[in-house]
Amino acid sequence: MLSKLLSLRRAGGKTLQLLALPTSKNARPRPVNVPTKNEREQARRAAVALSAVALTSLAVSYSTSASSEAAKKKENQIDQPHYLSTPEEFLYPAIQPFNTGTLQVSPVHELYYEECGNPYGKPVIMVHGGPGAGCSASMRRYHDPRVYRIILLDQRGSGRSKPHASLEDNTTWHLVEDMEKLRRHLGIDKWQVFGGSWGSTLSISYAVTHPTRVTELVLRGIFHLRKLEIDFYYQHGANFIYPDRWEAYRDAIPEEERGDFVKAYHKRLTSDDPKVRIPAALAWTTWEKTTSNLIPPVSFALTIVIC
Repeated sequence: MLSKLLSLRRAGGKTLQLLALPTSKNARPRPVNVPTKNEREQARRAAVALSAVALTSLAVSYSTSASSEAAKKKENQIDQPHYLSTPEEFLYPAIQPFNTGTLQVSPVHELYYEECGNPYGKPVIMVHGGPGAGCSASMRRYHDPRVYRIILLDQRGSGRSKPHASLEDNTTWHLVEDMEKLRRHLGIDKWQVFGGSWGSTLSISYAVTHPTRVTELVLRGIFHLRKLEIDFYYQHGANFIYPDRWEAYRDAIPEEERGDFVKAYHKRLTSDDPKVRIPAALAWTTWEKTTSNLIPPVSFALTIVIC
């Protein structure tokens, strides 16, 4: 009977045959020179040591790279929180729009939009997060500009749309219909819908409402705005992950109102008094900006390796 052999090289060049795998369907595998308990323990220790070396090398390499970047900063610059960003090397080169315009979608709202890339390419609309974040120049760079007609739209009250920060007639379904109005305005039959964070919720809402107009639905940083997600992020859950950053968010609200942070912040963010509104907006935005990713600092990564 013919057999296939799995083997392992010992130190010194000797071969240790582990198992003979029979080619016959009815035959059973048979052990051949099975390693001893001591040999298995030595192999396990070698694997652990190799893993530790690899992890340490990775951490040192990452630390060296980070230290080199940090050296470029001013010596007196304070350590800033780690903000969510996309590494430049993973994006297409920076480009400028070939067309910009505004679209009056209601008596109140005038929306800014722009087109980049290939005017005759596959249409894709970039749906930004927030709500209220507006589009950034980096959003022009997620798709190949030679292939795609890249469309950016600042949602109601966001970015370069007017009036800025307006909440009037500004609901999910208003925004869904704004996207549809823009599609018709640009003469596009169907397009890819690409959304992140709050934009993933809006993208899904658009796709459900206008399914025949969507060629693909591409979502990232998915956040559905379900109650359990809102409660986890703004009330009870994320505070255990970022306890130090939570304190500033929490302390902006009086203790008697902390049973519902969203309600308490909403009251302040919609206040007519800028002395009330602006500090609340700063605390809310700082919490979101400094907790929008789970990438640990280098010191934390090194702690994991050492432990």
